[in-house]
Amino acid sequence: MNAELDAHSTLGVLTETEIREGLTSGDVVIWPFEEHKLTPAGYDLTPSEWVYSLNARLLVPVQHEGGEKYCWIEPQDTVLLLTREAVRIPRYIAGTLLSKTSITGLGFSTTTMSLDSDWQGPLVLSLHNPTAHRLKFPLATLGEEGAVVEHTLVSLRLDLIRSFMGMPSVRQVARLQQLDVVLRPFPRKLNGFRKKQAALNACLREIAAIDFQAGQPEAGFDAEVFKRHYEESWKKIRFHTEQARKLSDQIHAQRRLLTGLRQTAFGVCMVAFLSYLGYQAVMFGDYTFLTFGLLLLGILTFWRK
Repeated sequence: MNAELDAHSTLGVLTETEIREGLTSGDVVIWPFEEHKLTPAGYDLTPSEWVYSLNARLLVPVQHEGGEKYCWIEPQDTVLLLTREAVRIPRYIAGTLLSKTSITGLGFSTTTMSLDSDWQGPLVLSLHNPTAHRLKFPLATLGEEGAVVEHTLVSLRLDLIRSFMGMPSVRQVARLQQLDVVLRPFPRKLNGFRKKQAALNACLREIAAIDFQAGQPEAGFDAEVFKRHYEESWKKIRFHTEQARKLSDQIHAQRRLLTGLRQTAFGVCMVAFLSYLGYQAVMFGDYTFLTFGLLLLGILTFWRK
């Protein structure tokens, strides 16, 4: 067995003590690190404000109200979330991302994911609303003395593995290429917003191109370099996210306006139609068509819901 592994001969889940040792030695990096998020057998990761809807192809609006930061996830929608924390693990450690009861208890479903050895960077996670109702997803609350307390998204469990990987990871280390899924061609129904959608995708491509890798594994690793690289990369993410959010808000507003106009036009047409049928019923004493019109209105109203 490799000498590096011999020094870590006890295989299994890393405890809080072993995670601290890894953080102290620089073999494991979780940044930014907060003491209260460390658990007896893992570390709680939190979401950033980067929340992207796969159905709407837009960033989800984040609301600040009553000392709480949250967003609404629409029915049957899946969102991608970017973690606030960046993680680095060495060749002899692998990770597992486990869902939290506090999230599934709200009605959301999450997927257990693996974290390959030699990973460097933040994580892109998915969250699904399988219900027929909008669900409120809490991001953070305002704690005592104005401190912001982020809500846990998943728990990161670290495992000491038996040997080094014999094949390269299927994921390109430290890159956000998972975001490429949102850059697919737009559905035809979104063509009316093509220019703004194209500008939004350009912002997303800038984020997807960011490389968090701070040095190659064979060339050695410096935890402080990784932290500085994270801070610089996160500034770029914040900048492009702000631009993308402005575009998303504009598209959201245009869609709401278009939906309102369609609903108004539908209502005017139905009122005119029923008025005509009512006039015919009064004039000729035949309420058959009026009954048919009311039934049709009920069917259309139910179908639109």
